[in-house]
Amino acid sequence: MFVTIHALQSLPYSNLNRDREGAPKTCEYGGVVRARVSSQAWKRPIRDAIETELGASTWRTRRLAPKIADRLIAAGWNGDDARRAGRAVLDAAAGAAAKSASKQGGLRPDPDTDESNIMLWVADAALDELVALCDSQRDAIVATPLPTPKKSGRKATKPSDSEHEQPERVTVLDGAAVLPALETRNPVISLLGRFVAELPGSQVDGAVQMAHAISVNATTDEVDFFATVDDYLDDGSRGAAHIGDAEYTSGTMYRYATVNVDRLAANLGTEDAPDIDGALQLVDVFARAFCRELPTGKQNVTAAHTWPDFVYTTVTDRPLSLVTAFEKALRPSSNGYLERAVAQLDRYNKGMLAFTGEHPRWHGHALSPAAGADEPANLGELHTGISDLVRATTDAAADTAAARDTAGAA
Repeated sequence: MFVTIHALQSLPYSNLNRDREGAPKTCEYGGVVRARVSSQAWKRPIRDAIETELGASTWRTRRLAPKIADRLIAAGWNGDDARRAGRAVLDAAAGAAAKSASKQGGLRPDPDTDESNIMLWVADAALDELVALCDSQRDAIVATPLPTPKKSGRKATKPSDSEHEQPERVTVLDGAAVLPALETRNPVISLLGRFVAELPGSQVDGAVQMAHAISVNATTDEVDFFATVDDYLDDGSRGAAHIGDAEYTSGTMYRYATVNVDRLAANLGTEDAPDIDGALQLVDVFARAFCRELPTGKQNVTAAHTWPDFVYTTVTDRPLSLVTAFEKALRPSSNGYLERAVAQLDRYNKGMLAFTGEHPRWHGHALSPAAGADEPANLGELHTGISDLVRATTDAAADTAAARDTAGAA
């Protein structure tokens, strides 16, 4: 069972997600250039919002050892001993990980920075477990040597370089105790998934698939010339302290995400005992965050704080993106794009329902006054707003799950 969210959201003059040159990200679709906001740029604020609401923090970092050290220092350890403890955690994990991972050295701490070579994603509760483990083995940890700094001007290019002339590694923590902490999951990790090649046991298949948002209309970047005034100039002096160009764009974006509710329920529980109630509660939190949150790029100078003006949700056995409704870009008009985008989505969905013969188990929509006065005929029930729509969606998913369980038991 899948819960899918479609949204139309107007973004004014902004640059929420830029490329390496600083320009708004774009893509070519339907023969024209569209504005684009990457899924990862939008996922980050969504993830942060979910963590805040649930009180379920996570950390994606290469600095796990320094993070552990910081917590131990706050608990009264001295700096060097806390550093030893953070490094001991990574050394134990590397020693217990797959052989290929140990050879790559991805988990080994750098002699200077104590960073791992790979990014880890751990639940905040895992940090508490690791700090407690270090505290229980304090005497053994403080007896271990610290590494010698790398030779000045010599850059390590492979693990053997970074370990050149280092003291022999002494693993003082039990890897069998460290790995379960690194493999701990919480609702956010269960929702979005996790993959660390060096730690196969930490893998979690994500339940969310989220598309890059693209504009329903063709776009071109606009260049803004700016100048910064120096407030402390000699009398009569003229000129700017700094001048430059910045690029921005605007457009009405089609956004899409789908949640595999069964996968999420298994992640929260087990394959044999899935937590469907917990999954639907998390879908509710995700759907509201999807509609509410925005990337932060250039927001201080554009304040592009909009909400979707149209949201359509479905409960289905198979997800379906409706992006093809906009494969032919909407033409410019003094009446804007939003109202026509809703009408185009409605027409396309009607055609796809007839073409595929597959109808949602439930679907519904909500639209703001800006989305037009005409109610779509092929997008399910009309709801008064986003909160009402999300509630109805999760209720319908719960009914679908219950009916399926009843049929399976018959």
